[in-house]
Amino acid sequence: MAASASSAVEDELPPMEPTLTELFDSDGLRWVFVGGKGGVGKTTTSCSVGLRLAARGKRVLLVSTDPAHNLSDAFGQKFGSVPTPVSGADGLSCLEADHTDAIMQAKRAAAASGAADPSGPASGISSFIASEGLGDIIADIMASVPGLDEAMSFVQMLGLVSSMDYDVVVFDTAPTGHTLRLLALPDTMTKGMEAAFRLKDRMGPLLGMAAGLMGGGDDPVAKLTKQLEGIQASVADVRALLTDPVRCTFVCVCIPEFLSLYETERLVQELGKHQVDVANVVVNQVLWRGRDAAAVDPCEACGARRRVQGRYLEQMTDLYEDFHLVRMPAMRDEVRGVEALQGFARWLDTPYEPEA
Repeated sequence: MAASASSAVEDELPPMEPTLTELFDSDGLRWVFVGGKGGVGKTTTSCSVGLRLAARGKRVLLVSTDPAHNLSDAFGQKFGSVPTPVSGADGLSCLEADHTDAIMQAKRAAAASGAADPSGPASGISSFIASEGLGDIIADIMASVPGLDEAMSFVQMLGLVSSMDYDVVVFDTAPTGHTLRLLALPDTMTKGMEAAFRLKDRMGPLLGMAAGLMGGGDDPVAKLTKQLEGIQASVADVRALLTDPVRCTFVCVCIPEFLSLYETERLVQELGKHQVDVANVVVNQVLWRGRDAAAVDPCEACGARRRVQGRYLEQMTDLYEDFHLVRMPAMRDEVRGVEALQGFARWLDTPYEPEA
């Protein structure tokens, strides 16, 4: 009886609004990930989301985590690894993350953590560590665990972003497979840390023996443990934020075609497994028929494509009835530059209506 009553209540719930207005008006939101299959308009959508949030008076940082960055092309302005304000868009800045540089910085920091202290005694375990290369232990651990390099760079980037003075950070992510690896970061890092601690435990006696033979000095095992525990704490913080639906959400972007729908459903399912909130799906490149258009489409190819899109739009409506399903029109011109993006972005807030 309880289940039936619950179902009856659910049936009475109004349909979700076909806009992202609820997302834009959220007060607690800190991170917005935008992702999907390659070529479906992720960058255009993430730029539009950033512009609408900034229009609400929020300080927004738009970060590209895709190795093939497109933010500079989208806005017609050069961006790099330092946050840069977008010309003509108050409150919005962009950053194109350099994962390779982040990985190298993380490795250098790990190696430096075990290096000799120039101001310390010339002899002792510190100099032994430096001369024997034992200061690279954490860097070696990072290299030995699959996916840990990438995860570390992502943690480092998120730490940088969290320290900046922004209300919301919008992530323009890489295609689905890469994005899922990043969102699996807490699990990847947890396994990596377990392997790292096991390796530390095995090497602990050797390092302790070396310290005793060389006359004492800083405890290399304690230093290594402290470094690993710091990484572990960072991972815990990232996981807490990623799985908090008030502070973090994911916007899926797709087009009304089979492969895109397939990847979107796969993405939604994986996000659920990782406990990442997802309540918004943006469908780009929708071909609309004018309200007073003739019964016969003058373009046979357009008519055929519209019929194909219609089938997949129906499936999306059924699959994502509990989502905000936003249908964005196919544009006649490229959406590039602040003005064009602002014009496109308005349909994320107000359902698109085709011209007569």
